[in-house]
Amino acid sequence: MIFIVILVVLVILFFIIRPYIRRYDTVIAYTGGLGTGKSFLSTETAEVQIRKARSATRFYNFWHWSQPKQPMPELYSSIPVQYRVGLFKKRYALKLLPEHLTLQLAIIPGSVVFLDEIDVFCNQYGLTNPNIIDTSSKKELLIKKAKKAAGEEYADTGLVDEEIRLFRHLYTNMVTGVEPKLIVNSQATSNIVTVIRRRMNTVFVLSTFRKWGLPFLPKFLYTVKCRNITITDEITNTSENNSEDNMRLIIGFLPLFYRRYNSHCYHHRADGIPFAKETEWQRMTTERLLKCPLDDLHNKSKTEE
Repeated sequence: MIFIVILVVLVILFFIIRPYIRRYDTVIAYTGGLGTGKSFLSTETAEVQIRKARSATRFYNFWHWSQPKQPMPELYSSIPVQYRVGLFKKRYALKLLPEHLTLQLAIIPGSVVFLDEIDVFCNQYGLTNPNIIDTSSKKELLIKKAKKAAGEEYADTGLVDEEIRLFRHLYTNMVTGVEPKLIVNSQATSNIVTVIRRRMNTVFVLSTFRKWGLPFLPKFLYTVKCRNITITDEITNTSENNSEDNMRLIIGFLPLFYRRYNSHCYHHRADGIPFAKETEWQRMTTERLLKCPLDDLHNKSKTEE
């Protein structure tokens, strides 16, 4: 009788907790406005996934001690991230390079890759970049195909598209069965180039990130509202799940004894930007509309240097 009661309680708890559980595909994407917890949840997910991958590899090596040891998966990140590898030990992630995402440098099988602000790397408005997608004409594609069949060298294109398209095939450890994870975030999925965006089955859209704690003590709890968008049917899902009623609340704990990442990790990009001689407004009306200058300011500043 007691066993049945315990079983019923566990089943009820499962259905209560189930809506708060995030289910992950190979590509995990977060999006949302400024300060909505995109980087926080991305790094949290990266830490959970790399610890699972390393534990599975360690378990395999232990039980197959007579066989060659499999390499431990690593966390590759485009921003500085540290994660726990034990109860008290921490380590930094490996630096993610463009070559890792263009099939120029290999990634250790079963590893986790975190790319912050993915739309900077493969922007929707960079369709002419041959490294992102293959922009060759039909005639050029036939020539390259013929050269490849003949074993001749040719300039390959569409490397980023190919890497993400075949990410699971390329970097799954075929011995241990540990699969890789690609974690990305962006402030808007529409900024990500279409051929890459279509690889993201589900995007977690975040809003209203809050930290909680007791007065005069470090905050230890966070909440964030989340809704899922299925990219293959993005328009339908966006219209159907845009209301507050269709959002779920994610609750988690903040790391108290270490800092996983710096939420202002790009602040050094402002170093060296000069201050202007500030002027105050003198009246409540103006004829000026603030417009972006047409000059190439980036190259202009380099020339002046």
